[in-house]
Amino acid sequence: MKVVVCSYMSYAFGALLVGQHDASSTAVLKNLAFFYGAIPTSSAPIVFASQFDPSSTELLATAVLFGLILAGPTMFLTAICLNKGTDMHSLLANVQLSSDTLSLTCGILFLLALLLLRARWGFQCPTKQLVFWYGVTVTFYAALSFAINPHINASACQKSNANPHFALVTIFAWLQSSAAVMLLVLQYMLVCGPEMSPRRPLKGLCMAAACCAVGLLPALFADPNTSNEVCEHSPQKLRVELNLLWSILKMLVVAVLGALSIARQEKDSTSPDSDPESASSGSEDDWCSISNDWYSISPRSLLLSLVTMNAIKILTQVVNAALVSFDMPMDSGSFAAMLMLETILEHGQMIVLFLTLFFSGSFMAVFFSMLARICPIFHSNKGADGAVFTLDPFALHTHAYLTVEAKKKPFAVDSTCSNAAVRQQN
Repeated sequence: MKVVVCSYMSYAFGALLVGQHDASSTAVLKNLAFFYGAIPTSSAPIVFASQFDPSSTELLATAVLFGLILAGPTMFLTAICLNKGTDMHSLLANVQLSSDTLSLTCGILFLLALLLLRARWGFQCPTKQLVFWYGVTVTFYAALSFAINPHINASACQKSNANPHFALVTIFAWLQSSAAVMLLVLQYMLVCGPEMSPRRPLKGLCMAAACCAVGLLPALFADPNTSNEVCEHSPQKLRVELNLLWSILKMLVVAVLGALSIARQEKDSTSPDSDPESASSGSEDDWCSISNDWYSISPRSLLLSLVTMNAIKILTQVVNAALVSFDMPMDSGSFAAMLMLETILEHGQMIVLFLTLFFSGSFMAVFFSMLARICPIFHSNKGADGAVFTLDPFALHTHAYLTVEAKKKPFAVDSTCSNAAVRQQN
């Protein structure tokens, strides 16, 4: 958050405080403010945390590490954009094409995983069903963005510049807006939704349909993000202002829901602790508790990752839309870097969703358990209900041996998983 948010806020306040001066000196000061904000956090917070709050030292060290990882590409992009000889339109088109390619690849893998899981994805839960529709929407969005990229189809940009209501661009804007509304609804589910997964599939379908319906309004009246810069199009002033209004509205919703989340967390922290027996129920069988989490509990860690990505993305859109409305040229150094960051966040949404699912322990437990039934090369070292799945070239032979042995001796089913599931439902 510091590397990206501080860069944008430094640039915004720098633009306000510099005032009316020579254009060249003003640009240098704004670029310096953005580059200074992109410098990662030092180790000073870790020193203060170890002295005044040792329990938060590990968390701060992890945050500083991720800041260092993110600061490298950010400062590299800023250095490229500060070079006056760079063709920013072509560079943005290349970045968008690369992001769409990776997103489309992740989207295909996501759909293949859903085809493998089918009902085990948890379509009964409205949150998981909305995540499914969000993934499908972003996958089609990446495919359409790939198809209309000027490096793939130059005529699409020409038709879009001639007609703002060009069909492909309108569908592109509709998918973009629908995905944005779905993220806002997912943030609401994270803040105000139940912790346990309810069995209300019709609610999830209605929420997805409502998001697509709301997404039609900005798609018809406002310019989509990242399209004008790639196509070198000078948009209409009204459509740019409507895009800025739409971005500010999304930012307000994110801010209100974020404040509500903080208030609820402070209220919960002052309330008495829950039953310690229920908190330690997963210690009996870690594998059972992890696999049951995906079915019985709302995927809050997944939603938190998507909400964080969406908050940073909307912040970049608000700042960039405001600068475009003030006729800021896109080759003005740090502004081009901000446009590039917005492009990566906007067209890399499917990458974030796929990686979040990949690093989700509860989802991967269900996925590998289903994969082991179809492909015996994925097997567990702890038997039928073990916790560690490995890729073993001798698994086919082992699977055949276990099948023969199972016919000779009945398999004893451990009731720990079922008991744990019953306790979670109660």
